[in-house]
Amino acid sequence: MVRDFGIMIFQDFLLLVCVYLFLMPLHVMEKKKIKNGLILCGAWCVMLAARLLIPAIGEHLIAEFFMRFVITMIAVGLISKKISWEMIYCTVWPLIVYHCINIIWNSLHRVSAIEQQPRVLQYLFSLLFFAAMYLLLSITLFRWLPRNGFYQAGPRRTLSAAAVLFLSLFSYYNFYQNRGESNLAVLVQLYCVTFLYLQAELFKKSEVKQEYALMERMWYQQKKQYEIAKDQMQVIDRKCHDLKYQVAAMRHIENPTEREKNLKELEQSIRIYDSIVKTGNEILDTLLSEKSLICEARDITMHCVIDGKKLFFMDSIDIYALFGNAIDNAIECVEKFSEKEMRFIDICVAEKQHFLYIRFSNPIERAPEYENDLPKTTKKNKQYHGIGLKSIRHIAEKYGGDISVSTEMNCFNLEVLLPVK
Repeated sequence: MVRDFGIMIFQDFLLLVCVYLFLMPLHVMEKKKIKNGLILCGAWCVMLAARLLIPAIGEHLIAEFFMRFVITMIAVGLISKKISWEMIYCTVWPLIVYHCINIIWNSLHRVSAIEQQPRVLQYLFSLLFFAAMYLLLSITLFRWLPRNGFYQAGPRRTLSAAAVLFLSLFSYYNFYQNRGESNLAVLVQLYCVTFLYLQAELFKKSEVKQEYALMERMWYQQKKQYEIAKDQMQVIDRKCHDLKYQVAAMRHIENPTEREKNLKELEQSIRIYDSIVKTGNEILDTLLSEKSLICEARDITMHCVIDGKKLFFMDSIDIYALFGNAIDNAIECVEKFSEKEMRFIDICVAEKQHFLYIRFSNPIERAPEYENDLPKTTKKNKQYHGIGLKSIRHIAEKYGGDISVSTEMNCFNLEVLLPVK
């Protein structure tokens, strides 16, 4: 099978288009699609220069493969701005997909009348075929593979993918050595793609299991935290009761100056107990009192308009987890503000038309970006951050409800709607 220079640089171009489409669903491509596209264009120019400077590359498929692999991996590294297993994984996948599509095209080319057409028409048919295949892959495989905008590719996953790549390369080499007459090569390439896809799905399922296991650990930790907080609130209640009598006794001190001094000191020391919240729900009272103390220590105002009795149908730990996660997120957000008027959290619980309506509101610096109807994390550890909101959604779905988030007037609103049973 004759391969001229024009075909080779055209194939280089098609490979880099495959790389671009493979990276498209990832976070690294957000708002930088043009810049990253230029990086891949630069990679194509480097491939072109390598072929011009070292013509022997086009005569040996193995040398051509390593040239493509190295230049593609460097380009992916420049896009991701880091050296990682994920960078190698994102190089392996497009190469295997490209091998598969290229062999399918050459098999069709051999058995059809396309080979008899003028060179321009052959390029046109080739471009149309690859465009159709890439479009199909863009709306299916390339969109399904990543999870939350990432390929969580570690050593085991990447090395197994690399082993499949060498099998794909061997089949690709054998196909061209036999001048495109090996039908087995098509099956081998399809096997390679199928294997990697199933591997990716298994790893994603494993990640989901780990995430649920993490949520379960958080659930048990919050349960223990609730039990500790409940005991602490009981101690506070007893101390408050005792302090009331101490204050009453002090008022009988005859020396007015000494009496007022002692009273002020005592009232100052028990001011923290003003944070105890009464909503009509013991679990919620415990949690809100605990969070209110935290807010007071951090100079954050928490406003509560809550009818705790409406939460009667919810399990204690679900109440604690839902409100605890939401308030923790709000505290983390508002404590970044230096202005006193921006350091507040509003919480509302009410029944509306046989639905329990729960809303958390707090100021926000700027509107977040969303993914799967939830705000994207701004933390460096993006894999597990955001578990709090996912946990809230999971609790809402447990009771047949749902959550929604919105940004309005520089305020972030988290709303939970649950059917009252």
